[in-house]
Amino acid sequence: MITPKIFPFFLIILASIIFLSGCSTTAKLQPGERVEKKNRAAEYASFGSRYYDEAQYNQALDFFFLALKQNILVDNDKGIIESYNSIGKTYLAAGKIDSAEKYYNKAMEIAVVFDDPHLLIRCKNNAGEIFLARKEFASALSLFNEAYTSVKDPEKSEDAAVLLHNIGVAQKRLGNYSEAETSLLKALKINENKNKIKEAALDTYILASLFSKESLYPEALKYINKAIDLDKLIENSFGIAQDLYAKGIIQQKTGALEEAYYTFKRDALIFESLALPTELLNCLEKLEALANELSYPDDLAVWQKTKKNLEKKNGANPEK
Repeated sequence: MITPKIFPFFLIILASIIFLSGCSTTAKLQPGERVEKKNRAAEYASFGSRYYDEAQYNQALDFFFLALKQNILVDNDKGIIESYNSIGKTYLAAGKIDSAEKYYNKAMEIAVVFDDPHLLIRCKNNAGEIFLARKEFASALSLFNEAYTSVKDPEKSEDAAVLLHNIGVAQKRLGNYSEAETSLLKALKINENKNKIKEAALDTYILASLFSKESLYPEALKYINKAIDLDKLIENSFGIAQDLYAKGIIQQKTGALEEAYYTFKRDALIFESLALPTELLNCLEKLEALANELSYPDDLAVWQKTKKNLEKKNGANPEK
């Protein structure tokens, strides 16, 4: 087992230079060495995915770049595409849209050469997610729909589930709630049938948000509770925390302030454990407002002090 370790960044730059200059190192590798490097790339990617799931994006990038280096060294084109896509999605999750687009475009350039339908669908989906991030929802929906027409089995495939989810998100952002519900439920059905628990949890999370938008709070609570249960099954801490935050907001909207207060307290503990100060501050703001509204003066003083200390600390050590 490889122990997580941060390598000097110049090695990554060097590997990129070798790749871009067309210098092949694969001729020097024995068959066993090639397999070893591909396995190492997969292990680095696995570490990267773990950090990504915990919203530790800087650490995730370190390992995805290491995976990219190993894939470049053995001229593993599909592995290189996968690494570029992983780097792109991590930058996107971190809010660095231009960097995400850069690496998504690198993946697309290679995928076009291969003319592999699955790779092209994945790359078109990624391009659509860039439009979503830039709030160009109509353009995103158009690209998702275009990619969806290329899916061979639109009722069963994982590609279909990914695209239907994003189609639903774009439709929701455009205010087409009925169409969004239909798309998201189709995605959920595919993911449940394939036992894709993390993806199903995300589908139910968006459905809860959709029903909350429509003021259908019993349905919203039903789906957000389902999302929590699914994320708990796979011990997805960041997913649970996001679910709880959404549940707290829904409870606030229904006037269940005591329940919302308890939910945000649980949520704050998870975000604190994950060392995510921005998300923790959001929870503390909710707790501060609710403590004031519920007339809990002692609690209010605690939340105000905690928030002030965290803001001071976070200001001195901002997130990368």
